[in-house]
Amino acid sequence: MSEAIGTTQGNDNFYLELQRMSMEFSSGGSPPEPSRVVAVAGKMEDSFNKYKDMISRLSLSQDFQALEYYALTVSNLKRENMVLSDIEDSVQWQINSMKAFATGQSPPMPNAKTVEMMQKKSGGSMSSPPTIVSTPFTGQEACFEDSTIRQTFLTLQSDHENLIRMGSGYGSFDPLGKLAYLDQMEKIEERWALLMTKLDLGQHISREFKDETSAFLGGMNLSVREFFELLETSKDWLRERANEGRL
Repeated sequence: MSEAIGTTQGNDNFYLELQRMSMEFSSGGSPPEPSRVVAVAGKMEDSFNKYKDMISRLSLSQDFQALEYYALTVSNLKRENMVLSDIEDSVQWQINSMKAFATGQSPPMPNAKTVEMMQKKSGGSMSSPPTIVSTPFTGQEACFEDSTIRQTFLTLQSDHENLIRMGSGYGSFDPLGKLAYLDQMEKIEERWALLMTKLDLGQHISREFKDETSAFLGGMNLSVREFFELLETSKDWLRERANEGRL
């Protein structure tokens, strides 16, 4: 079940220890000491509680970017025929099993979905993919020496930043306002895609941004194409939620 357990970002020490214990035992070693198992289970439970708190805060946030990240998480799990509660049940079962082992008791029976996930070795993850903090362009690249291109870039950048600021109150918008905001966000994305394609700006993207993007996609186990498909699916999910508010 080690594949089924991830960590919230910055708390991977229990995961490494869990992998180490599993490898030692599978290679013919003795069962781990109960005290060692209890310690790992405690750290795992702490990380699990932080994960649940993070997911709850994302789902209840007023900010569009937080809600979009939540929608991405839900949509990504749906690709594997899972929901958030499946991940939570799977992780809680492993925590309870470790505690039972440490006290000499029989482990609890996993539910049917947890068994299915173990068989597929697709237990999902509590992990947060690495954050992208850089930007694709600084505005100082050679391609922006052309004043027209530079102004087009700066205008689009400003429009996007303004829309993001407006989205800080997305959760308080009425259903029609949410749908209108989603339309505006899609238009911004289309403008970026057009600018990138028309001017062939991909070759000028910073190495730092490429590296961070690669790490992010790797953390979600997605290709670039799959990510954009997932992004569309998450937008559809947000539209469905907005439309439900109109009923």
